Amino acid sequence: MNKVTTSTLIIFTLIAGWVFYLTNIKKDNALTVRYYSISELAKESNDIQKIKVGGYIKPNSINISEEDQLEVSFFCVSK
Repeated sequence: MNKVTTSTLIIFTLIAGWVFYLTNIKKDNALTVRYYSISELAKESNDIQKIKVGGYIKPNSINISEEDQLEVSFFCVSK
């Protein structure tokens, strides 16, 4: 193998190993954010710190709190 192929292979192996470590071994909740559907979120407890929510929102139903920009309410549409 030449130097370019060897270097590329080493870099790819290091990146793949690092991604595997972060996603499967470390399990640090500060690094990851769980993605929930609306139905999953309804079943969870209220002590969740960081989440992402996906789903269909009823048009013009999003209400962002003026005091706390992170507090949002909305109506979901079931499909």
